[in-house]
Amino acid sequence: MKVLLVSDSFKGTLKSEEICEIAKETVAEMPDVELRAIPIADGGEGTVDCFARVTGAELVTVPVTGPFSDTTVDATYAVKGYTAVIEMASTCGLPLVEKLGRERDPFKTTTYGTGELILDALDRGCVNILLGLGGSSTNDGGCGCAAALDTRFYDKNGEEFIPVGGTLKNIARIDTTYTQAAFHEVTLTAMCDVDNPTVGNEGAAFVFAPQKGAPEELLFQLDNGLKNLCDVIEKDLSLKLHDMPSGGAAGGMGAGCVAFFDGKIVSGIEAILDAVGFDDLAADADLIITGEGKLDSQSLGGKVISGIAKRAGDTPLVAIVGKNRTTAEEQASLCLRKVYETSDDRSITELAKTAREDYKKTLIKCLEGEM
Repeated sequence: MKVLLVSDSFKGTLKSEEICEIAKETVAEMPDVELRAIPIADGGEGTVDCFARVTGAELVTVPVTGPFSDTTVDATYAVKGYTAVIEMASTCGLPLVEKLGRERDPFKTTTYGTGELILDALDRGCVNILLGLGGSSTNDGGCGCAAALDTRFYDKNGEEFIPVGGTLKNIARIDTTYTQAAFHEVTLTAMCDVDNPTVGNEGAAFVFAPQKGAPEELLFQLDNGLKNLCDVIEKDLSLKLHDMPSGGAAGGMGAGCVAFFDGKIVSGIEAILDAVGFDDLAADADLIITGEGKLDSQSLGGKVISGIAKRAGDTPLVAIVGKNRTTAEEQASLCLRKVYETSDDRSITELAKTAREDYKKTLIKCLEGEM
């Protein structure tokens, strides 16, 4: 039986790469099974490593501006041919804020380092940029990123500055002349799994800024800043992005990608499946095994399992998950023939101690059940 295993990580217990290793070790003891296991991610954390492992891409590490303008971090991205895969989280992710010993503050964090990574990729000859928008600590609408790529922002006095979340309100004019020239033959694709608009009650500030450290009573200030950014974009660039679906991703970076780089926003998992050649890998499989740490209602749209379900075709599809919180109807909507659970109700700390063995036992049960 030819089996293709394409699983997301089980956050807190197993990385996607570890799941692949466990699967290969397990199947080595099962002569009737031929396994192809590839790590996968949905455009968020782990996307660069996934792309590099599957395609043999080169990993490039560059010192860039960190989540605050006075910090520096070593950020890694992947290059394969003329394609670069970059994660925002590698330059301005929430974990970096804590690693640097700083307080979360979306009024001050910047996407400038992400722009520096893109610039490095362009200098290496890349013309196809895949940018993962997950996990950022920012609310600057992508202005920092754009500034690193020579977009100019001016206040009402004509003074140039680099906006952050707390100073978006001061933008009076935007000049993208030099950025547009640099991106004339470059395609930027932003990978995202949320559809929140740029501003408003469901926008970047009100929905995501609290987890980035913004007090509830100040969310309206961040939202007003993004609204001003969108107003100036409409005036100077003739683009209306206030209500754009996914514009609110990564603190308004979704809107910024469209405004400053003429980018397009796509489902992260769809872009990654294309990048790793999933359709070719699945063409002769007798069984596809997918999975993630928790299968719930959020898995129905934009996540790894839903993306694979759309591409599995007539090949039987099963899932190995840490916890299953879906109904039979929801599983059917994902085309899942069966769902296997690895975990019980222990804490993440306790589950991590036995995660490898739990996954191995569940995989054996799955393969024996499907043969």
